[in-house]
Amino acid sequence: ARSEPRPSSAGVALKGPSIPPSSGGSASFTGSIPSASAQLPSRKGKPWEEPLPDFPDSLPIVTPGGKIPEVSIKVLFVHAHPDDESIEFGTLMALCKKQGLPTATVLFTDGEGGIFSKEYSGPRTSLREIRIREAAWALHTLGSALYIRLGLSNLPYNGVRDEQKAEEVIQRWGSSKPTDRMVEILLTLKPDIVISPEEPSRIRKHFEHEAVALVVKNAIDRVRRMGHSYPRGYLQSLDPRSPLDLKGSVSFARNPVVDLQRTALSYHRTQADAFHFGVQRTEKYPEEVYRVKFWSLEEDPLLYFTERVPKQTP
Repeated sequence: ARSEPRPSSAGVALKGPSIPPSSGGSASFTGSIPSASAQLPSRKGKPWEEPLPDFPDSLPIVTPGGKIPEVSIKVLFVHAHPDDESIEFGTLMALCKKQGLPTATVLFTDGEGGIFSKEYSGPRTSLREIRIREAAWALHTLGSALYIRLGLSNLPYNGVRDEQKAEEVIQRWGSSKPTDRMVEILLTLKPDIVISPEEPSRIRKHFEHEAVALVVKNAIDRVRRMGHSYPRGYLQSLDPRSPLDLKGSVSFARNPVVDLQRTALSYHRTQADAFHFGVQRTEKYPEEVYRVKFWSLEEDPLLYFTERVPKQTP
């Protein structure tokens, strides 16, 4: 096995294995989401002893510090760890795939500070390498055209004693370096929309999630101060397990794409947060909710991602 995924020099997705999209559905939530039990590995058996296939050929992977290919991207998803994208963004990413919106994904860390799930019976060599591979297959499933790794450090989070302030995390990551890299990514890809986790608030969240949000916000501010019109929209994901202030938010029903999201979650085999609790979350919470930080496109956010019907002239 390779210690690093193979980056694509072309910067354009190549032909390779594909996973069929889920069946179509309406943008609004109707009916109940089917039981998640079939998506979960058996607690009695030994789930997923076999290793994942090699990296998908059709997903270019940019290694830390590598050149960002100039590809056409509409929506840029940014998160902290492999599996966060499938847990928090999975519905919206799947909707983008369904609507034909080209997307790219930035993950700040490789998740090496995590732990193997007790139920995982596969290879236990390098957790970093395995999680990179898991993320690649999940992103391939959700339609991401590009996987950008920043390779920043990921500390263990096993309790309150491990917590840090978001500003401390950014200092550990190299002060202005993550923001500089995000600015470079934004200037190269020129996305219409950026999606990130929520910045620090009254709600207790993973400190590295909050740090990512601050870095993304600062990078967007810097790019717009340069006079660029992009991005034209910025959404932050909200945790449905916390009391939600829905003012200024937009919600996306999982039902039309829930199978696709669950397939992506299932690739994160080493992480119970994804393959077990993440799938249960899709059953318990029928919508994915985002705070609209700003939006200057003519289309409503819900229509942009779900019902992209051309405007009719009178």
